[in-house]
Amino acid sequence: MEKYDALILKSDAPANAQLFTPDGNLGDIAIGRDAFKKFLSFFNNIRVPSQSTTSTSIKINGDTVFAKRIVFSK
Repeated sequence: MEKYDALILKSDAPANAQLFTPDGNLGDIAIGRDAFKKFLSFFNNIRVPSQSTTSTSIKINGDTVFAKRIVFSK
């Protein structure tokens, strides 16, 4: 989550999309890396002054992480 936060601060949509699995989903917003990249690219020209995330559950299975109820704050 710290890496995700850092990439949000840099507005790096391509790198941030790579954090997700090919079939990962962001609810109804985006499914899959290409969709994540497209969605996040809308924020390329926006400067984010601070970013932090909180999760109620993080499960690590090999090289895959499952995070639930992620709350973003500034």
